[in-house]
Amino acid sequence: MSGRLFNLGLRIASLGSRFLLAVLLAKSMRVEDFGFYGLFAAALTYLVYVVGLDFYTYNVRDLVTRPMSTWRPLLRDQCLIYSMTFALVSACAFSFWVAGVISGKTLIWLLLLLASEHMAQELNRLLIISGKVLQSSIALFIRSGLWVLILAVLWMTNPNTPLQLYQVFSLWLCSSILAIVLSLWCMRSFLTDDNINVPVDWVRLRTGIRVSAIFFVGTLMLKLSSSADRFLVEYFVDLSAVGPYVLYAGLAGAIVALVDAAVVVYDYPGLIRAWQAGDEQQFQSLYRAFLRRVMLYALAIATVLAVSLNPVLDFIDKQEVLEAWPLAIPLILANVLLALANVPHYALYAAGQDRTILTATIISTTVFLLAAIMMGPMLGTTAIAWSFFLSSLAVLLSKATLWRNIRRKHTWTITSLQFNQLSHTTT
Repeated sequence: MSGRLFNLGLRIASLGSRFLLAVLLAKSMRVEDFGFYGLFAAALTYLVYVVGLDFYTYNVRDLVTRPMSTWRPLLRDQCLIYSMTFALVSACAFSFWVAGVISGKTLIWLLLLLASEHMAQELNRLLIISGKVLQSSIALFIRSGLWVLILAVLWMTNPNTPLQLYQVFSLWLCSSILAIVLSLWCMRSFLTDDNINVPVDWVRLRTGIRVSAIFFVGTLMLKLSSSADRFLVEYFVDLSAVGPYVLYAGLAGAIVALVDAAVVVYDYPGLIRAWQAGDEQQFQSLYRAFLRRVMLYALAIATVLAVSLNPVLDFIDKQEVLEAWPLAIPLILANVLLALANVPHYALYAAGQDRTILTATIISTTVFLLAAIMMGPMLGTTAIAWSFFLSSLAVLLSKATLWRNIRRKHTWTITSLQFNQLSHTTT
């Protein structure tokens, strides 16, 4: 029990560090530097998905069916795919440097952090499926939380001196590398088996890419709104406007992140099992309970966030941030809607409706881009925030509508009573 609580504490600390970082950088950095950090982090996050191809969605399900003693050549093959995608992304980034879009320093930091963050993320997934959940939480805390705490201490030693970007990037990189080293050490038992001479399984790689493709496209579309919004703020306004937007977006993002950690990860597996069992009564009961819990947590977190916003802004004490406080309204509302959208999303996921989920994602992304392009020239940053709200509303309505249509057409194989009788018969 104590181990589970420690593991949960590490996860919460890792999550909380993201919001501590947003407040710390808003307080301790020049507005332009914080804005640049927001653009850099958004680009990096998006590129991590590009390099990964969402291959893990196939790889994880495949690896758990195999003995760990056979993993090493499969992981080598996976690294081969990632090396190709990283080389392609690096070439594109290099072309941006040649064109003068980004500086040489930015290029170097981007590629170093892209490589380390992606590798640390993939290793964390492997730790989880290999049963080393506590070790994965420790590695996640090192990568996401430890360096933020060190940065906070560094700032407190000299609060009158603004933090520099190189300090942020250096600590970030060192923490990612440390997490990689820890993860590799924890997995040394099945990474040192003498079976590396097995030929590359190109059939498996092609199958994995084909299976992952729909998830990959959906992920890129889903993450486009939360990455492109920063760049659209810079395009329609300027770099100094990005910093306040990043702060409010980061704080509002706590709603989805905390609901996911407190509710979603615990409730959605039951939906999948009930659907696969054909138990209509159990599925509907779990679905309603899931909806109630998500709604309760989302509204509670949003309320706490709204109440605590004023003290946070007083602590930051920057005029540019204070003047941008109305951005919090659409961004908080948008994240409440996104949290609620998880309910029909996982119902569709349980039903195997991957293409339907992709359709809803495309609809919401289209709404965001159209709204931002139409309103951006007139309303600037406010337009981007409300476009994100409209996008979140679109994803909730589209997934709820699509799920209702699927549910009406679905024929349950057995009733709850029949399922229970069948269970007793077979035991």
